[in-house]
Amino acid sequence: MERTGIMTLRFPVTWEEIRVLAGAEIRRPASKESADLDAGLMEKPPDRVYDNRQLARAATTSTAVKCECPHHLSDLILALCHFEEYSARCESLNRDDAALHAYLHVTTSKARYLMEQALQKVIEVEGIDLDGWPSEEP
Repeated sequence: MERTGIMTLRFPVTWEEIRVLAGAEIRRPASKESADLDAGLMEKPPDRVYDNRQLARAATTSTAVKCECPHHLSDLILALCHFEEYSARCESLNRDDAALHAYLHVTTSKARYLMEQALQKVIEVEGIDLDGWPSEEP
């Protein structure tokens, strides 16, 4: 067969070998896991509720009781923001890698948003005023 110009492969064969031999991109059949990761590419991450200065203000505000929740929530939110930014620009080796990082980015942004909602509740209950603090955004 090879003498007639027909390429032959010996099994097992990888998808990369097929792609190279075919000279075109051939997609693997999508697994449930890769489909879930691909869905992450389609979601828009929630916008931030608080900027870094507001989080610093919440973290340093004293409460009626010795409650460290605003401080801890601010730290958690800031850490999630850092990972959210990191995962958005993390290097990817291939499409699956890019899908994984997109999934991590969106998932982290959702976690950050939930923690921001928790901080909002604490701010309301404790009567913490973040108004008047300039934001980082112009």
